[in-house]
Amino acid sequence: MTEARTQLFAEARESTGRFEWREQDNFVARVIFIASSLATTGSCVTAFSTDAWWLAVISFFVGIGVPVAVGLLAFRSSTKPSKMKYRVNPDTRALEVGMSGRLVTLRHEELASAWIVSSRFVHVRAVGNRSLVLDLGDQASAVAFIAELGLGKEQRVLDMPIAGWVKSLSGQRFAALSLLPLSFVWMLSSLFVAIALTKMHSGMDLALLAAFSATLLLSLGGSIALVNDLRERKVVVGTDGIRIPHRKSALRYDEIAQVLPSSSGVRIIKKDGAFVDLPLFQDGGFPFESLADARAALISRIEEMRTQGEKTSDEQKFSLLVRASTSLAEWRKQLLALAEPRAGYRVAQLTAEDLERVIGDSESPVERRVAATVALSGLDKARAQDKVRIVLPTCADDELKRVLVLAAEEAAFDEEFMDESQRQSKQRR
Repeated sequence: MTEARTQLFAEARESTGRFEWREQDNFVARVIFIASSLATTGSCVTAFSTDAWWLAVISFFVGIGVPVAVGLLAFRSSTKPSKMKYRVNPDTRALEVGMSGRLVTLRHEELASAWIVSSRFVHVRAVGNRSLVLDLGDQASAVAFIAELGLGKEQRVLDMPIAGWVKSLSGQRFAALSLLPLSFVWMLSSLFVAIALTKMHSGMDLALLAAFSATLLLSLGGSIALVNDLRERKVVVGTDGIRIPHRKSALRYDEIAQVLPSSSGVRIIKKDGAFVDLPLFQDGGFPFESLADARAALISRIEEMRTQGEKTSDEQKFSLLVRASTSLAEWRKQLLALAEPRAGYRVAQLTAEDLERVIGDSESPVERRVAATVALSGLDKARAQDKVRIVLPTCADDELKRVLVLAAEEAAFDEEFMDESQRQSKQRR
């Protein structure tokens, strides 16, 4: 079976796709920074050496114009999908992508997750904030491609950017590339204002300086507000819940009553009557062609995650994984006792496979998943660590990730987390 999948993508194929990675964005930002710095510095030096203060005023606008122009060019090249060739190396299972005369290799151990968007597009995320969107042609090929990468069902997770003031994904990317280097322009402009104050000769000088200072302050204030709005915001749909920006913990699926489309994106209505709005970008962003496409994909994935997963609801069989009123110390002893042959691992009718199933079950209570991890760690630590490593990319809750790692590596509980989890569980009943 594995060999057949390997043959499917072993040969290079042509496709349309786009790379997104922070290292590339940083390189573009540095180019803009250098260009704007040189232009502004040259203008200011000329102004100071000739007392032609109007050149310093011009330098401010040149310093803005250069990064905007360069940012436009960078934005055009970095957001436009391009032709590329890709293959999955049958020996190393690495993803090899050829584009613009260079070869990019994503090693198998670097791949974190993958998911299907818009039927035929596959979004592959790797370490270092790198991601690749590829057009596989049809959904069947997309599913086979993910399987060949070694990213199974449990490693599929959807994350989607959500909008702030800037409603266009392309507009946000352009603003992010263009605004950062202007800090150098503002620094030099502030220096110019300070020097100009010592060389005032007439009312005209004062008027020019006041106009320049007002423009500088307005530009600086607006840019700071925009930079704050451009902070990365993503809604992450995992197997355990939905991570939403500015929320302390993930929104669990058992808290959700409805997921509805809204004029700006998606609205999640909770069972307690409260709701959460997720505004999406109007242009959708590649591979989505519109807001409607992106909205449909997000709603579909949330509904899929709400209904999928293996059920572990046999209360009698899994009763040992329920804490009830037992202290954490005593409960941990009971769980670790499962690893002792005389303790009745067979009597409890729990196997290592059962414990793994609980750990990976997104609808199972949090405390049960952590308890299963502790029990499996006592039975087979390496197996528990492997299972948690597979499950982590699907978790939306960062706190749950940390607690699962602790349980797998040390067969221990985070007392504060477990007490809070039990308290919230009682409130939901």
